[in-house]
Amino acid sequence: MICTFADSIELLYVGRALPGVSAGIGLVVGRTMISDLYEGRAAQRQMALFAIFFTLSPAVAPICGGWLLPLGGWRSIFALLAAITAVLWLACWYWLPETLPRARRQSLHPLQLARGFAGLLGHRYFMLIALSNAAVNAAIYLYVLAAPTLVTQHLGLSPQSFGWVFIPLVGGMFCGALLAFRLASSLAPGSGILLGHGLMSLANLINIGLAIWLAPGLPWTILTLPLFALGMTLTQPALQLFALECFADRRGLASSGYATLQQGVNALSSALIVPLLLASTLDLALGVAALQVLALLIYGLACREGPRQLRRAGP
Repeated sequence: MICTFADSIELLYVGRALPGVSAGIGLVVGRTMISDLYEGRAAQRQMALFAIFFTLSPAVAPICGGWLLPLGGWRSIFALLAAITAVLWLACWYWLPETLPRARRQSLHPLQLARGFAGLLGHRYFMLIALSNAAVNAAIYLYVLAAPTLVTQHLGLSPQSFGWVFIPLVGGMFCGALLAFRLASSLAPGSGILLGHGLMSLANLINIGLAIWLAPGLPWTILTLPLFALGMTLTQPALQLFALECFADRRGLASSGYATLQQGVNALSSALIVPLLLASTLDLALGVAALQVLALLIYGLACREGPRQLRRAGP
């Protein structure tokens, strides 16, 4: 609502920061509630189901924004967000039960929280898993963050055409989440991660080849996005479970640190990496491939560092 009625850029900045601070609650608490209620492959299956719904937002949000902008101006975007948030608040208040027993709850004292986060940072296996996840998410979000330049300059389309980038991405993520849900009962978590990276590597090789041989255009510039997104989504449930299992008694804290690291890497990527890759679609394809390979290498280090079950599932 602050953004909706902002009359200066400074007030708009304040309004934009507040939902950024609070929106992470859903992602962090959602994962933690699943780990409160399920374990093992049952938890992996629920994480995949969680991802099915989560993948819809990257497509719906930019498309809605692109159409609201000419119809009601930029303020209408924030008014819609305020209305959605109000509905979610009421739904959570009336229908979302507490999943963590009182005996397992941790102190919210700042000193205790600081010690907990220090424990996360000092846990080598957790950090490797979280960084592997952050790198692969940063890879796919390069296309999201570069979308304004990719759509309007390289492809020569209007801002209302953002769906050409987001729909293939989300379509692949949605299919990946469905596949992960189907395979959760039969596929070992580590095998799912390696299968995902195999699909992403294939997508990157094809994407780089197309960028070298063909000028930017539809459909080849976005042809491999669904395959890459499918592979990325296959890695998510297992990585999340591996990370949360490191701190079985403080899964909420682990989920928070996991998401914080992911969003921090995305923020650094948007500031430091994306501006270097906007000159051409080949630069963008190479950047995505480099981050995915980095994620795979970090996961390999985690396999050597982690518990026995991860070593058996790893490369």
